[in-house]
Amino acid sequence: MRGNLCFLCLAVLLQVSGCSTASTSPADFADVTIFYVPFGAEVSSPITIDTIETYKGTCRFTLLFRGKEAEGLRRTLRTATRGSFDKNQVRFKALRLLDEEVFIDKKGGVLFGSGGRERQLLDTGLRSVEKLIGSIAKKRCQSVKTLDSQANPSP
Repeated sequence: MRGNLCFLCLAVLLQVSGCSTASTSPADFADVTIFYVPFGAEVSSPITIDTIETYKGTCRFTLLFRGKEAEGLRRTLRTATRGSFDKNQVRFKALRLLDEEVFIDKKGGVLFGSGGRERQLLDTGLRSVEKLIGSIAKKRCQSVKTLDSQANPSP
């Protein structure tokens, strides 16, 4: 009985001090899920926050939560300034990247949460996201290669 009580006290002390593995959040172990349509792609119908996951040309892939790509996205999103978001031109959705869903529209407007705060990526931030996500998507999704070639035809 005394041994169990000591173990319980130690567990509580570790939990309170933040040393326990129980203090990590589930997001520390979950992959980040990305839904992506090339920013320059012309589409026949609007892609919204509700339809990006099911749009026929959407590329879906995952990133490691603590990987360099996810860290780069978080760093870029922190640079977003005041701005607006177009809910009919969604090109990017991330799940488990932050504490809430993140959407980016065709022109770099950012929406944090499905009805939350609207921000704007500057041109360098949008190009950074486009370059990072676009290169991964081209390796993983045929739909992106098709949409990208339609948006940027070879001369």
